[in-house]
Amino acid sequence: MVKLLRIFLTGLLALFMIFVWPYVFITLRDLLLHKGRYRVYEEELEQKPIVSNVTSACPSVASSNCTACPRELQNGSAANGVAHNFSFPWQNNEKIGAGKPNIAIITVFILPKDGHFVTDHSQLRFDHVMESFLNKFKYAHYYNYEFIPIFWNFKDPDLPGAWAKIPALQRYLPYYDWVWSMDVDAFVTNRRLSIEEHVLKHIPLDKAVVIARDCNHLNTGSFLIRNTPRAFQFLDAVYSLRRNTSLHLYDIWYEQSAVIHVFDHDIEGLTSTFHLIPQQKLNSYSSNCGHTWQLRDFVVHFPGQAEKSKAWANLLRKGGAELQELLP
Repeated sequence: MVKLLRIFLTGLLALFMIFVWPYVFITLRDLLLHKGRYRVYEEELEQKPIVSNVTSACPSVASSNCTACPRELQNGSAANGVAHNFSFPWQNNEKIGAGKPNIAIITVFILPKDGHFVTDHSQLRFDHVMESFLNKFKYAHYYNYEFIPIFWNFKDPDLPGAWAKIPALQRYLPYYDWVWSMDVDAFVTNRRLSIEEHVLKHIPLDKAVVIARDCNHLNTGSFLIRNTPRAFQFLDAVYSLRRNTSLHLYDIWYEQSAVIHVFDHDIEGLTSTFHLIPQQKLNSYSSNCGHTWQLRDFVVHFPGQAEKSKAWANLLRKGGAELQELLP
């Protein structure tokens, strides 16, 4: 009888952890810290303006109620639905808080076809996903950034789920000066480094995409994008290639193959909007493909590794107490 009771309680706990805990964790986070935005188990992302042409994104720019529009358009003038004579926040040194740009970190996690994310694949283990989200949330809270974790059941049957980060960026970028797109298998490993000081401090004003190379090419597992018209042009150009299966390594690199294509072929003159930084700055790897992660590096990323949970555990052991002091 005692054994059956133990089995029942264990099963009950497992069901709680799988189906209830994600909601409890994120809700408590917001109630206690009043920080962050979230999307849990949505069939689609909330419809937000996709700003490809920022001069006509808002039909009534002069209205003070234009809260769904980018901030740089809300105070402009409008004629026939077109805004004129506006400027961007980074051009006027407009900051949020104490001298800080308005920054969000976005991680899009694609739910498997059966609608839950505890499967036999170590890449999708519940504990790994939640640990990744908690790592990013703590870092964002430390610097007063927004962290937006998105659980998204991306149902387009003929489109790999990794493409979902592009429409997510299109919908959320209008509300921030910068968005840092991080894959679920990337972790912040040095909370003492802020995004603006460590990465953005010396980025020229005409650059919209801040990204690093690995041993193969550009990698989109950790990159930053700036709220500019050219950034939306870049996102549109990338997403327009989503079904171009002739792209190099399309079936392995997914949206990354399109980003590389836009960069290599200077599609719509967009190559000049890229700013390449050393891999160590933003996208260190635990494996040997370019820069290998070292203690005090900003980020560690585990692309292409099937046993991501084990790789992260090994890194924690390798870093020891000193790494624990640096984690968010």
